[in-house]
Amino acid sequence: GDTFGHYRMLGLLGRGGMAEVYLAEPLEAPGSRVAIKRLLPHYADNRKFVSMMRDEARIATAIEHPNVARVFEFGTVDGTHFMAMEYVDGVDLGRVLRRLKAGGLPLPLPASLYIGACVAHGLHAAHSLLDADGHRSGVIHRDVSPHNVLVSHAGEVKLIDFGVAKARSNSTKTKSGVIKGKLQYMSPEQAQAKPVDARADVFSLGMTLYRMIAGRLPFTGQTDYQIYDQILRKPTPPPRHFVPELPARVEAVLLRALRKDRAARFDSAGAMAAVLDRAIDELEPGYGPAHLAALLAGVI
Repeated sequence: GDTFGHYRMLGLLGRGGMAEVYLAEPLEAPGSRVAIKRLLPHYADNRKFVSMMRDEARIATAIEHPNVARVFEFGTVDGTHFMAMEYVDGVDLGRVLRRLKAGGLPLPLPASLYIGACVAHGLHAAHSLLDADGHRSGVIHRDVSPHNVLVSHAGEVKLIDFGVAKARSNSTKTKSGVIKGKLQYMSPEQAQAKPVDARADVFSLGMTLYRMIAGRLPFTGQTDYQIYDQILRKPTPPPRHFVPELPARVEAVLLRALRKDRAARFDSAGAMAAVLDRAIDELEPGYGPAHLAALLAGVI
């Protein structure tokens, strides 16, 4: 019930190493809901972290797409830096997959393809973002993973967290040799701290889709080094080794997205989205939010 600027704070949603996220209500719009991401107090005077949050807000505010969670505002209240974001009433994909695994259940293939297609469409919107001069902004998410995909109880799919995203307009630049993102989902070029483009996000989406469909990641290990080595050198295990009934056309999508050579992958997230949309139409025409909402209601 405490007020924070022109918001009423309703409860803590989560806390990370850099920020905490609250459910809040705008004072001028009682009954509506937003998520407030606040930089933790001990980072208030850290220019690097403030700049990172400002860059994240700038990127996400500019992207207008139903599969990307919106950011409405970046500001400061009593020395606390914050972002006001779209509140997605649901759970992250990682939690969905963990609950299914605990029950010994797979994520149905139409749901996997639909979620993958939604994320691909959202990524394409981010990659296609133009700056004030009409040039590509060069946005690369760099952290596509189940943790950063939200599924709402209404069956919406939203890509979130551009906190480590790369863009030409960023005030904070990643130093040479520094790796951003989660190693388990990284492309080979990202894992080696090489320059990345949209095809790095295509690879990470391929990893996420592989986990949804096969129930596991293609590259695993007991240590980060073992995972790193497999991402760089191990051929992608054909997903039909784990899901024998998987249609060949779906397996081809996964293997293409996970090529070591980025020139052999889909050249854009939009191209991957188009192939996934066709696969859904062939497998279960009309699959959409209502079907996903029904699935989520039975899982969470």
